Amino acid sequence: MVLDEPTAHLDPETRAGLTADLLRATRGRATLLITHDLIGLEAVDEIVILDGGRVAERGTHAELAAAGGPYAIARCDRGPTAP
Repeated sequence: MVLDEPTAHLDPETRAGLTADLLRATRGRATLLITHDLIGLEAVDEIVILDGGRVAERGTHAELAAAGGPYAIARCDRGPTAP
């Protein structure tokens, strides 16, 4: 299943709830979630960060958050709503 920006234009609370619902509904299925919204990605198996059409980083939320690269920087730029 491909989900392209499924939470675009939603308020933060609704985004978080919809993301959790979508991840629960697609558990055990191959799913590609395309998003600029980094909230809720702690639950996905792998995150791939693209920059200029190339893979800049890939790993789990914990790995990327600890690495201090583009993913960690982008989450910090989003302020206190980013877990």
